[in-house]
Amino acid sequence: MNRQEAFEELVRRGMAEAKVEFSGGGDEGGVDNVILTDDKGNHHEISPYQCDSKDEEFIEALSEPIDNEYGSFAGEFQVSGCVIWNVADKKVRMQKAETEWVDSEYEV
Repeated sequence: MNRQEAFEELVRRGMAEAKVEFSGGGDEGGVDNVILTDDKGNHHEISPYQCDSKDEEFIEALSEPIDNEYGSFAGEFQVSGCVIWNVADKKVRMQKAETEWVDSEYEV
């Protein structure tokens, strides 16, 4: 499922927004939760750990920006954030807080 198809699936489900929460770093990480919001503001959660194959494919498509940014989460960092899919303007935004572990030694 590509980006356009993910937007089409959100419309088919009657959703205004999808929020994909993620976290990771140090060679581990991924999607923590998916929250869909309908036009009335009602929230519908999809667990990436307990979903059927159709939802799994949908979550993979919604998670593509995370995969593109972090891959396997390899590296000396910790990140948490979310990817927000807005159906009205057909835009995808990422919000995140990232900490990089840097070894340093200096005289103070």
